[in-house]
Amino acid sequence: MIIYIYITIPMSLCDSVQCIKCIGIGLIKYDIKLCEICDGKKCIMCNSTGYEKMPWDVCDMCHGDGYKYSK
Repeated sequence: MIIYIYITIPMSLCDSVQCIKCIGIGLIKYDIKLCEICDGKKCIMCNSTGYEKMPWDVCDMCHGDGYKYSK
């Protein structure tokens, strides 16, 4: 049996560095790409958005925070 203990550290004791990939915004801009199946007319394959890839996505480096924290 494995037991995980989470210790929370106050943010005042952590060093925060602005994310260099998203420049602190937390989102990354992509080129708009319309769905090839429906040509932007909202089908089930594009989740009724009309886009194959959304124009904005959460940064994978800082997970949308905009800052990276270190202990």
